[in-house]
Amino acid sequence: MTPELKVVWVHDLTNGNINTPADLGGVSFTTATPRVAQDGAQVTLALTLAQGDDTALRAEYDGDLRSGYSSSSGLIKMEWKF
Repeated sequence: MTPELKVVWVHDLTNGNINTPADLGGVSFTTATPRVAQDGAQVTLALTLAQGDDTALRAEYDGDLRSGYSSSSGLIKMEWKF
């Protein structure tokens, strides 16, 4: 088994709202959405289980953690070298 941990501090240099323009039924409008906190952490946790030289199973979690916001994703990967 091979464990992995990666933690990265992130900082978004863009300030202000995210503007999304749209046209609906001939009417144009823009919706403004506030941005998430500028500072946060990106975390990756992974575990690889190798079976010999030609097969491996890997589970991975990725997270973006900020004040008032979080995003998570996961991945399971089977590798077979032939």
